[in-house]
Amino acid sequence: MHRLILLPLLAATAVAGCGRREQPSRFDAQPLPSVAAARAKPLPASALRVEWGALDFPSTIDADKAVTIKVTFTNRGDSLWPDKTTANPELKDGGYAVRLTHVWIPAEDSQDGRAGAERTDLPRSVRPGDSMELQVRTRTPTKPGQYRLVIELVQELVQWFADLGANRIILPVRVVPAGAAPAGTPSGR
Repeated sequence: MHRLILLPLLAATAVAGCGRREQPSRFDAQPLPSVAAARAKPLPASALRVEWGALDFPSTIDADKAVTIKVTFTNRGDSLWPDKTTANPELKDGGYAVRLTHVWIPAEDSQDGRAGAERTDLPRSVRPGDSMELQVRTRTPTKPGQYRLVIELVQELVQWFADLGANRIILPVRVVPAGAAPAGTPSGR
């Protein structure tokens, strides 16, 4: 008796394509509008507004030291800033994702240093009005001297926020030989 019922049920499931449909139904889960709208496209200029929190970083620091910088910022634009997974979910390659960048530039250098800037992925998308705090790991330059530590946002493959008027952080920092930084600064002591 059980075989008679089970066999037609299995056949019907196989014919039905295991529940797959060519067109989604109204009962299928739909992505959130703000997330779906952010997928694989450039953000409008009105989305590229950022407010930076206070940054506690010494003006003098030892050379060649790993340090962590606590960076806080708020999305003051009018659109969601996508993270790596929501920006281009099909490829998940980071294209169109918003990332935090940082670079050490010698003070006398006129280049912007963006080509060598290190990136930090956002752990989640940032909605308008939301804030985020990131722990950014960096290594100070190996050569002592005067530097600018530049921290800014970029939408990968599209644009640097600052190119369209957004604020960025530019900190003048003196890098000294290892062990010569004043007490209380990241010197490895």
